[in-house]
Amino acid sequence: MFCCGTRALRETMGASDGNSLTVRLIVRAVQCHEYGDPSKLTIEDIAEPVAGPGEVIVQVEAVGLGFVDALRVRGGYQLKDPVPFIPGNELAGRV
Repeated sequence: MFCCGTRALRETMGASDGNSLTVRLIVRAVQCHEYGDPSKLTIEDIAEPVAGPGEVIVQVEAVGLGFVDALRVRGGYQLKDPVPFIPGNELAGRV
C-alpha cells in the first residue's frame, strides 16, 4: 500500500495489571474527501496500512504535493481518483 502523506505515531496502553504493553500504530494522512480547492484537504488519523503481495510499508518523513496533486484534488486531472483519496506521489522515508 502506498500511503503518501503519512506519519507514524506510537500510542501505548498498559493492561490493568501493569505488566502488559500494547503498541498500536496510528497513521496520519492528508485526505481529499471531495473535489475542489486544495484548502479543503484535511489531516486525519487513518487505519494502519497492511502491505499486500509485492508491496511495502514506508515510514514517511517528508511529502511533496505539487501541481499534478492540485489538479487531482480539483478533479481536473485526466484520471479521477474515487474519494476519499490521499494525494501525493513524492515522498522520502524508510521501508
